[in-house]
Amino acid sequence: MKRYITFIAIFYFFALFNLKGIEYTASLEPFSSDIIGIAKNSSSILCYGTKGIIMRSDLKAQDWKQVYIGEMDSIINIVNYQDIYIGATNKYLLKSIDNGINWTKLKLNEIDFNNIVNITFLKDSLFLLTNNGIFNLDLKSNAIGKIVNFDTTLNNVYYEFLSYNNSLFYFKYNLINNRLYLAKFEVNTKNTIEEEINYEINENFLATSDIKSLKLKLNDNNGVYFLIDYKTSLSPYPMTKIYKQKLESDSITLLYNNLNDNYRVVNSFEIFNNNKYIISPDTLNYINLFKLKETGDLSLITKNEIDRLIIPSYNVIGNDLIFGRKYINSFSFINDSLIIAVDNKKAIFKSTNAGENWLVASSFIPLTYYANAMGPKIYSQFPDKFYIPLSINNNKYLQIIKTTNGGITWSPQKNKNFYYNINSRSFLFQNKEEKIFLIIKNPDYADKIKCYFSDDYGDNFVNFTTDKIFGSNSLDSEYISNVYTFSESYFIHTMNINSSNKKGEPYVSTLFALDKNCNYQNKVTLDSISVFNISHNTIDNSFYLIGLKQIQFMDTDSGFYFNKKVVLLKSLDGGKTWKDLNINLPINFDFFTLSKGKRYYDESIETLSLNNKFILLNSNKSFESEGLKYKNNIYALDLLSLSIDSTQIITQNVLSNLFILKGQPFIYYISSDYLYHINMINSPIFIDDSIKISDLLPFYNKFDNVIYNFFSVDSDLWFYIGEKDYSTLGSDISYKILPYRIRFEKLVSVIETKIEKSDVYLYNEPPYPMPVENQVSTVFYWNSNYDVQKANYELYNIYGEKLEKFHVKFIQESNSSGRLILDCNEVPSGVYLLQIKLGEEQKSIPIIINK
Repeated sequence: MKRYITFIAIFYFFALFNLKGIEYTASLEPFSSDIIGIAKNSSSILCYGTKGIIMRSDLKAQDWKQVYIGEMDSIINIVNYQDIYIGATNKYLLKSIDNGINWTKLKLNEIDFNNIVNITFLKDSLFLLTNNGIFNLDLKSNAIGKIVNFDTTLNNVYYEFLSYNNSLFYFKYNLINNRLYLAKFEVNTKNTIEEEINYEINENFLATSDIKSLKLKLNDNNGVYFLIDYKTSLSPYPMTKIYKQKLESDSITLLYNNLNDNYRVVNSFEIFNNNKYIISPDTLNYINLFKLKETGDLSLITKNEIDRLIIPSYNVIGNDLIFGRKYINSFSFINDSLIIAVDNKKAIFKSTNAGENWLVASSFIPLTYYANAMGPKIYSQFPDKFYIPLSINNNKYLQIIKTTNGGITWSPQKNKNFYYNINSRSFLFQNKEEKIFLIIKNPDYADKIKCYFSDDYGDNFVNFTTDKIFGSNSLDSEYISNVYTFSESYFIHTMNINSSNKKGEPYVSTLFALDKNCNYQNKVTLDSISVFNISHNTIDNSFYLIGLKQIQFMDTDSGFYFNKKVVLLKSLDGGKTWKDLNINLPINFDFFTLSKGKRYYDESIETLSLNNKFILLNSNKSFESEGLKYKNNIYALDLLSLSIDSTQIITQNVLSNLFILKGQPFIYYISSDYLYHINMINSPIFIDDSIKISDLLPFYNKFDNVIYNFFSVDSDLWFYIGEKDYSTLGSDISYKILPYRIRFEKLVSVIETKIEKSDVYLYNEPPYPMPVENQVSTVFYWNSNYDVQKANYELYNIYGEKLEKFHVKFIQESNSSGRLILDCNEVPSGVYLLQIKLGEEQKSIPIIINK
């Protein structure tokens, strides 16, 4: 027998590249997941779902940690067996013996993991439901056998998988006729019983039905309960029905029908202490817990709204309130008082009083953006605390999504509903005491600027008057451009949008200076200067400002253009006065009008501050013989000597997202195809290396994904990847944006166990007792495809002589394991080998007899 077991430490480094002799490794970790299930043992709670993410907490659900198993694999299910977690993905099995902290991967060539549906335990065996059959796996020996074979030509798919009293329960659904069956497989007799579920009595509706989800639950006293959620093209209403089947009977009865309950959207179904519960949203609350009685009536348990601002979306059909989607994928009673509920968007909710009140442990709301949009910004001055302003409900409201643990959990604010629209803009910054200041500019509202602060990490916001930040200055016509944060001061840049709309006239640009407590100090008018960046130089204790100054004014309707020039200003008095240093950068912005009302820049610019330099990235179009190209010029402007260094890269796509990681004398920037690494140590600056985006992000496809906004947070790099939203296909395709992190260190290791395919397995536990006086026993395992009754047993002494007189007793305990007992009463003292032969395989077990 040949069996190869390889243990490989996998750290999931998605990039390994050499930069001028320095080897860099970088790890990718996603921070958003659609959570679909909950598992628990005696010490921990796990929430699992897509993108290889497992959320882990203690039994109080107070401190959550993220475990990333790597490879962006979706986790189908995790079950608990004697405090050991066993999970399944569409590639392999998972096992954890330390409460979900570390995981072992088990790959089995006998199983097509692309077809795996679910897993469950029955006594000491793990069963796997796939779309082509049911398998039985012994985890100690890795012995696996197929116990049920499905005919794959019948277009059936399978759902759910539970075990009870020597039976396995699952759903079978036919894709051709939309028929649904509840199947029960008796493990001992190998018999399968199927009962059709007539979930839709209208045959026309049945022919157009689309099952959205199925839930299967077992009640020790009353039998099997299951929920069916489906939709038909002939009705605008979501259909939800809950059925009951007694274990001693094959009859199926309808317990609940949302047709009789105003088409209530039932999110999930659970049984605890022989009581049945459902969760459903409404207009006031994202999550409500109901008790489902045997009469089919509902009793509301939840008494108060959820503690944070989460707004369910819904619409009205006729006089009926219809919610756009299900909101809770699963919920589970951890004990009599603690309930955990999970959902898409890395949402975890908990109730500590049996469902009367609900708290948000985590919820990240992925918004949709168009491909050419910038995406939301991340605000951070601390490596583990940062904030993302997100407009929701078609730009009607603003939510401040925050994390205080480096992206493990996310949550919106609690008590403020910030009104917003498509023309609104928001800016957020923190002071050294970690107090958060929020400015919202709403040009379409009476109060055009609203100011708020939070001293509890963004949980609650309090409104304050604008004079604290802007003094007595009127801001009705001001457009807030950006906020620049420093250790002892802040600058807010605004522009007068009314004057800038007047053709051929200068516009007004204003810089407001604030002290370290965010109190207004003074304002400075910068005539027709758009600020790109502000930097503080510790060597000469000066502030430097780089921007574009409009230097020529023409009537653009006539086809003429106006010109802008890069300028560098310096302030020696904390921003009260600024001096033009008259630098000469070969960057000029020409503003063209091709036709009336159609204007565009043919160049773009990005800047960042690095030590005592301003780095500028200037990209402009160039029409070459082989097509459109972009000339990307990188300039390094030394703030002390005013010397300029530069290099150029020609690419097929415009470069963007200039960033730097803390403690590194390099800059990075990215196109849709490559990430470039620029060495800024010496002059001239040069490109160290470039790496394909496809190598950095193996799942990235530029036809289905868009990269938005890179942000460096301490030494980590955060960015968004947009996943194409196929529900918006058309002229304006949108993308759901989700956060990811690149870290230049290893993640939690995961051990991969790879088992090559073989014809038979033989494995035994150590014999006991040893030495032996009367009898010794051992448990051994084999491939269930083989007939163990045909095994041969031989006993040899240390001289290789076979003993003729000995007695072996075999007790089969399962279809792949059993106990072997050797009677040693008639065998003299000595050292022996008990040899087991099964087919062409054999196993030798050393035995020491001492009488």
